[in-house]
Amino acid sequence: MKLQGESTLTNDEKVTEAKKHVRYLADWLASMTEKERGFVVGLDEALTRYGSKTAISNKVLFWLRDLVTKY
Repeated sequence: MKLQGESTLTNDEKVTEAKKHVRYLADWLASMTEKERGFVVGLDEALTRYGSKTAISNKVLFWLRDLVTKY
């Protein structure tokens, strides 16, 4: 039985999904709170710098999904 919040995605799959969400959210930065904007911009910088070696936690992925739903 899987625990709530557990993911079966590999880190490469998480990175791919995170990149997709960050690209989408880039158009909404002006509408975001300072905290949301800082999160998205910081993650974009990490993905640019570290690429597929960027560690994406389930919590980060869930927050991105929430932002995509919000914006």
